[in-house]
Amino acid sequence: MRSKLNIKEKLSHQAKTSVILFAFKTAATWLYLNLAHGIFGRFFTAYEREEECFEGSVTGFIAGSHPGKKTLIRRMRRRFAAAFENSLLLSALGRVPGYMLSLGMRVYSTFFIVFGFYSVAMALLKRVITGEAVNDNAIICGGILVIIAIPLALIKRSLAQVLREASISRLILIRLLRIHEDKLYPPGDKENVRYSMALVLGMVLGALTYFVEPTALIAAVAMLVLVWVVLSLPEVGIMALLSAVPFLSIFKHPTLLLACGVLLTTVSYFIKYLRGKRTMRFGLVGVFVSLFSVMILLGGIVSVGGKASLSSALVYFILLQGFNLIVNLFRTRDDCRHALTVLAVSGGIAGLYGVIQYLLGNATADWLDTEMFAYIEGRATSFFDNPNVFGAYLIAILPLLLLMMIYSAGIKKKFLSMFSALVSIVALVWTWSRGAWLGAIFGIVVFFLIFSYKTLQVLLAGGLCLPLVGSFLPQDVVSRFLSIGNMSDSSTYYRVYTWRGVGRMLERVWASGIGVGSAAFEQVYPLFAYVGIEATPHAHNLIMQVLCETGIAGALTFAIIMILFVQNCFGAIVKHSGKQRMTVAAGLCGILSMLVMGLADNIWYNYRVFFVFWSIMALTVAYINALRSEDRDVHEEMSPESAQVGVNIIE
Repeated sequence: MRSKLNIKEKLSHQAKTSVILFAFKTAATWLYLNLAHGIFGRFFTAYEREEECFEGSVTGFIAGSHPGKKTLIRRMRRRFAAAFENSLLLSALGRVPGYMLSLGMRVYSTFFIVFGFYSVAMALLKRVITGEAVNDNAIICGGILVIIAIPLALIKRSLAQVLREASISRLILIRLLRIHEDKLYPPGDKENVRYSMALVLGMVLGALTYFVEPTALIAAVAMLVLVWVVLSLPEVGIMALLSAVPFLSIFKHPTLLLACGVLLTTVSYFIKYLRGKRTMRFGLVGVFVSLFSVMILLGGIVSVGGKASLSSALVYFILLQGFNLIVNLFRTRDDCRHALTVLAVSGGIAGLYGVIQYLLGNATADWLDTEMFAYIEGRATSFFDNPNVFGAYLIAILPLLLLMMIYSAGIKKKFLSMFSALVSIVALVWTWSRGAWLGAIFGIVVFFLIFSYKTLQVLLAGGLCLPLVGSFLPQDVVSRFLSIGNMSDSSTYYRVYTWRGVGRMLERVWASGIGVGSAAFEQVYPLFAYVGIEATPHAHNLIMQVLCETGIAGALTFAIIMILFVQNCFGAIVKHSGKQRMTVAAGLCGILSMLVMGLADNIWYNYRVFFVFWSIMALTVAYINALRSEDRDVHEEMSPESAQVGVNIIE
């Protein structure tokens, strides 16, 4: 044991006295100090001053951020809230959730039995009357409902009691969706037995299966329940969307579901706001995001793409409302961290599915030059249709997984977070997306540079060993990575000449743009494309795509949003340390990773990735707002003599 300590002490002493290592440490410290306190540091930590100027400006006054303002909107809110609270409709609807929760499980068992029996009966009756073949789906569905009803009949408790006590329901409702447990305590909190209602409702809905599929009726009832929950708690709507984003592809219309979810949650939030149960705050970033969303909507209205372009613009516009929605609904650090964790866990599951898909040989060979890369059997896509889209999603989530891996408490959580991060990295490799690889490398390097200035020492030392790195990596990965920029690769050739064609197009349309979506791009781009490169749906570059669609005004607005966001993040990173700093860094690095990939691809081509991009940004801004609010509360309690402002960026 003593010999091991001696070896460790000797190595430590040699490291401290090494001239080379001392040079690396000195260079790293010098660079960090200059970045933190030089022009770069002053510029990228100026957000709070800009925010204060905004709040004191005319724009801030109009947006409602002036502290002494008594506006007509506030008076209208009070009147609306009073009328809404006193309405008979609200009073009646408000009793429905409590009533449904108080019903005993035996009541639900009765409903399932009656509904299942009538579903089977209607399928047989339809066979007799119309002569059509028996609807097997109705028979199976009815049988399953009756089977489910049998164990429910043995539970002598209310639905609320079961939801509070069952491990799965607590995991989903309380831990995942963050529904407060007191919401599961209806008035009286005792089993309410109303068999007559279950019998009548089961008979009516069962009879309707003569005309409608029973599965469709069940889905409609489930949707009504979900809508009611979101209207009651808009935070649940956002949390459900964040957790379900990668898995929406199991449905026929994932984009429609996502847009409807955001729209429903937005309506719920505004109702709560008008009733005085939620507040609204527009920060400087939020104002420019709202302006950008309006530009996108105008890009759909005034577009050469017609109705298809307007449809795309409407979806983008609705999804962008999620930004200010998240910023206003998540006001505490705990809520923001939980939402980021939910995103990370969903990403880990998607990564695991991508790995399994690849190992089972179900990876796609599309989007691959099979002649140049014959050694690649396929590319993982997971729940996405395109490996590049899957790669864009993974690199946004990866810094969050690294955050969980570093700060998870307990062996079990630490192991799960490490496993999720490892699986996601493997899945990212098996997407074979070189743009995603570059984005991930950039994001991870920045993440660890923020984590510790010693990372720069490692990078400086690693630069000398770079020629040896290839011998430790799989040769297939090295070959694929080194092919970046190789014009012999059809993918690289295709992208380069697409950029050239888009450049020719922008010479004519840079001022106003052509409109939003593939419909507009595919109509104009072929007029400027090189021979053989006419069939491309987008510019394969995010900035070029924004410039094509919304013109110079939209591109400048997006650039301002990114600058303000980075300033906001670095301002918080400099002032805080530990988990607080790295939570901000994880959100920042996820966005930076996607932007780097956006140099070679239009990462917003997939609506779900677009939503994830703005959601991570919104959660990061919300987290910073929570930190700033807590800092103000602390400074108000502290005396001027004891107040300490700022933390050195070097830990």
